[in-house]
Amino acid sequence: AMEPQQRLLLELSMEALHDAYLAKGSLPRKTGVYVGQCAHDYAEVVRGAKSVYAATGNGACFSAGRIAHFLGTEGPAQVFDTACSSSLVAMHHAKNALANGEVDLALVGAANLVLSKEMMAWMARTNALSPDGTAAPFDMAANGYVHGEGGVTLVLMRVEEALAARRRIYGVVAGSAINHDGRAATLTAPNPQAQRRVIEAALADAGVPANDVDYVEGHGTGT
Repeated sequence: AMEPQQRLLLELSMEALHDAYLAKGSLPRKTGVYVGQCAHDYAEVVRGAKSVYAATGNGACFSAGRIAHFLGTEGPAQVFDTACSSSLVAMHHAKNALANGEVDLALVGAANLVLSKEMMAWMARTNALSPDGTAAPFDMAANGYVHGEGGVTLVLMRVEEALAARRRIYGVVAGSAINHDGRAATLTAPNPQAQRRVIEAALADAGVPANDVDYVEGHGTGT
């Protein structure tokens, strides 16, 4: 009865720890687990299941709690559902928890699987999906997005500690920021001014002038 996304996050967490040369029993007690997860449609698949594990297998909160339970960690175990930005919001909170000493190590993960036809039908009815299966971000011809599947888990630690332990470092989170669009044309419509402000806040948090940015990976869903 365990939701496949929960199982995937467990597997990815162990892969990330192995990649960082961290053993399950050697993690700091204050290890936090931060998960971004938006879709919870597996409940439709197992509706009516009589397994005693159906509740814990499908509750969103257990996506992080199960990992913490398996690893025996006692830091925060939180799940964030902010739609497309869920994983980035999880990363933001993990970074801040490391910076303020709330945790000494953080696992940040996200998973999204299409597990129910009902979910896709809902999205189609909102005209969010591209009818011709083409994503065209930043294009006036954009007519929706194309739904994909995937998952990832990262291990975050303080830079000085990673260097001292000679860990393999793939990147440094120099800064981050989150906000909400507030009042826009519709509930799901973007607010360019709010988006500009959150980018400026992230740059300020990182101490990086905008002119020093060489590469931008945008969130372009085609909507």
